[in-house]
Amino acid sequence: MIALLIIFIVVLLTMAYSYLKCTALTSFSTLIAAIFGSVVALGYYDALARFILDKGYGGQAALPLSLILLFVLTFAIVRSAADFALTTNIELGDIAKRIAAVICGSVTGLIISGLILIALALAPLGPRWPYARFPDTGVSASTLRSPKKPVINADGFTAGLFSWISRGSLSSSKSFAVYHDDFINQIHLNTLQSKNKVYSIAGSKAASVPARGVRKLANDNENLTVVRIELSNSPVKRGGAKDPDGAVSFSPAQLRLICKPPGHTDTRGAGSAVYPVGRVLAARSIDRDTEKTELTGPFTGKALVRQDLSTPVILAVADFASGKALLDVAFDVPSGSVPVLLEFKQNAVVKLPAPVEASDENEEFLRTGGQQDAPADAAAGNATNP
Repeated sequence: MIALLIIFIVVLLTMAYSYLKCTALTSFSTLIAAIFGSVVALGYYDALARFILDKGYGGQAALPLSLILLFVLTFAIVRSAADFALTTNIELGDIAKRIAAVICGSVTGLIISGLILIALALAPLGPRWPYARFPDTGVSASTLRSPKKPVINADGFTAGLFSWISRGSLSSSKSFAVYHDDFINQIHLNTLQSKNKVYSIAGSKAASVPARGVRKLANDNENLTVVRIELSNSPVKRGGAKDPDGAVSFSPAQLRLICKPPGHTDTRGAGSAVYPVGRVLAARSIDRDTEKTELTGPFTGKALVRQDLSTPVILAVADFASGKALLDVAFDVPSGSVPVLLEFKQNAVVKLPAPVEASDENEEFLRTGGQQDAPADAAAGNATNP
């Protein structure tokens, strides 16, 4: 209801402004300014927020504030430049003015209201702001296929427009459609457990994946891909995963792989997001009553514990005995796809090493930290950002 109200108010205001204050040409220039503003805001808010966070400021508000700031500045600059260029008052008649007011005003309103909804979803306001896209509990892969949306899908329109632009005329080596595939779902899933004080952001070096850390299981192991994730307990302002309350916690919905077809493992074009199905744990550490699937081969003695995407995971001090918490997280990667990125929370991105077949040798390599044959393997898993 709140989201729909925001959309209606913004669209009506922009249409009224276009009709009362603009000519046909200035209505069009306002639309162009809104498009340029959304492109700059969505394309660079990550980088600006990372800069602010690295300086120790902003916290969870850094992302939405960066988004709004970049949009407002770009919109004002482009709109002012258009006014300067259109010094001659060119009139195309009342009919053209009315048509421009309706078309340009409504599309401009959709873009602006979409950015407002995205900023609210990025902000630490809880999973029901600006609308409840997912239920608080019981979030699964099937839930992701049918999220709740406003009747007028303004945020989806704005994100989809930029995603399309980022693959075409403004394509780069780090495509928005790769780093932020299914963007609206991503930002809403990140705040599912905010009511339980699960932080929605992490430092840029909060997560890493070692060489040989992406293992493909086969045969009786449900063809899963298990990723070894190393989490740092340094504070967020120092690049780690520890929130201001001193806790390191997350929900499975804050972890996802970005996959691409084999042979296209760069970060251009588009990717597809895959969320975890559960964690791989030592069988002896799992309660008897917990539903689990025993694994075989190199993972004998371990079991897959399936977890709801909205179930919070809180790491204890003992989990960081080796300096980092080591997690084995299982993903059901579709056949014909290769994972290229791991994304943790809203802003930590890890470039993945090439997947390897699960073997006793690889598990021993991970157990020893690669000390036996480290020179033969290139280090992997340094955090990168779009």
